[in-house]
Amino acid sequence: MTKNERSFQVLGNTSPVTDLQGVYDTLADLGIVVAGGYRCVLYGWEEIEGKSTWRPKAGASLGEGVDPSRAAKSLIAQAGASGEAGFYKLATSPTRSMVKYQIEAVAVFPFTITTSLEEKRFVLSIDVLRGEETLDEERVERLGKVLRGLLSLAGGAISALLEVEADRKRRRRADRPFQGDYSEIIGRSETLCSVLALVDRLAQTDFPVLVLGETGTGKELVGRALHRNGKRPNGPFEALNCATLPEKLAESMLFGHVAGAFTDAQSDHRGVFELASGGTLFLDEIGDLTPEHQTKLLRVLDEGQIRPIGSEIDRKVDVRIVSATNKDLKELVDRGEFRLDLFHRISTMTIELPSLKERREDIPELVRHFLKGSGKRVSPEALSRLVSLPWTGNIRELKGKVEGLAKLALSDIIDAADLDFLRLGGTANPSNWTEAWHSTERDFLVRLITESPGTSVEEIAKLMGKSRSWLYEKAKEHSIKIKDLLKAKAEKKESS
Repeated sequence: MTKNERSFQVLGNTSPVTDLQGVYDTLADLGIVVAGGYRCVLYGWEEIEGKSTWRPKAGASLGEGVDPSRAAKSLIAQAGASGEAGFYKLATSPTRSMVKYQIEAVAVFPFTITTSLEEKRFVLSIDVLRGEETLDEERVERLGKVLRGLLSLAGGAISALLEVEADRKRRRRADRPFQGDYSEIIGRSETLCSVLALVDRLAQTDFPVLVLGETGTGKELVGRALHRNGKRPNGPFEALNCATLPEKLAESMLFGHVAGAFTDAQSDHRGVFELASGGTLFLDEIGDLTPEHQTKLLRVLDEGQIRPIGSEIDRKVDVRIVSATNKDLKELVDRGEFRLDLFHRISTMTIELPSLKERREDIPELVRHFLKGSGKRVSPEALSRLVSLPWTGNIRELKGKVEGLAKLALSDIIDAADLDFLRLGGTANPSNWTEAWHSTERDFLVRLITESPGTSVEEIAKLMGKSRSWLYEKAKEHSIKIKDLLKAKAEKKESS
């Protein structure tokens, strides 16, 4: 069978597909035919068991040969990292695998598929064996133009199927049965559902629970969910941030005091333990408690009694303790900064919350939730960028940025330009926050004048709900020449 006959056999076996793997397989088959190569492999960038690497998604060959996933891995990695197509011949730049598997030339074509949830990176690799038809630079250039069209078509199909797959997963996770109500916790990614399954089981117990997670991951929401779905939902829920406890008032805030206990104690005061009795006490940032208050807290947990400052009588309290921290308590124990016995007492059960970057598929739903009531929507391009950002401040940071975008966007659609305006997407934290705000305010005013529908100072000020004099004062503060900007705006409108 000639090579052309084998190529037509591949085309004859290619049929319409409606699943993701079928698209991958068809793309590998067509890659051989279009390139006239011997073997074509489609690689995808994947994370498996915490390790990211290029893995073969589909492979096709016109005859018996070596495992296509074994060839030219270094070239795949190089193309994937640079995003640029490459052509390599044995005579000029051989790799060890090219020599071993008798590969004459390799052409690699990277491409990226963007969905509402993420970016998927791929590399199409085409091999020609020794003795087969040889690729050259001119042919690879022509091949690149053809393949770009092929990859564009395939990319649309892959993107659509990825969206369908993601939507199917979202619906399946949304239908996942939980006994409790977790409507306040937004998102149903597999990672989050695993956490909620544990919360669901622990809610019906009285075990002390330690919630671990980075700042802004929603530790207090988990504490409230444990209370709301627990055995004492009608009891009080009290939250106390241990990191903000004033040293002199900490004991009073925890355990209360009686009138006359100290100079300013003019009446009895109940601490959070007494206020939370019959319900749940959420102790946030418990790793910041001083050694002295750690000791007193341990006594309360062991005995179920408190003694307000100035009192000689103990009072019984019945609280469920849910603690939270973003610190490594075991490390604090090793350094002698946190009591080992208290650590064991509060961490009977532990819940570890994922960071936002570990549950990126929840970001679109979170964005929609934070925009509720604003009348604003996010364009697909802007949403894709929001999904890809690092979000070191997690959900709290995302919430603040999205609410800021809703207020500052000039139209009902938040687009990529709005993200650029808020400097989302790669700028470092400024060293001088006053200067950063001044610059941001100036940028907003210029954009308001040049891009809003207002054609006069009065109309533009009205859009902001401000007076004409306010706009002139702000323009003067930021050295903005309103008349010049309005003139340029009018000329641009006339020319268009």
